[in-house]
Amino acid sequence: GEAHEYVVHGKTGLIVPVRNPRLLARAMQTLLEDERLGDRMGVDAREYVQKNFSMEESMETLQRVFEKLT
Repeated sequence: GEAHEYVVHGKTGLIVPVRNPRLLARAMQTLLEDERLGDRMGVDAREYVQKNFSMEESMETLQRVFEKLT
């Protein structure tokens, strides 16, 4: 999947454009300078994944894919 499916910019992580080292470096610097921001994003990311990507949903999606293939 695409990063935007799993990451909410500024809440569960930071998204930067592909092939933009300046913005990637800025995002990394932001996280290095603000440890609490990184910690909060980690907690929020875990909650987001648990809420939106359960094992049951993943298995149902996988089952639908297999059904389409057969």
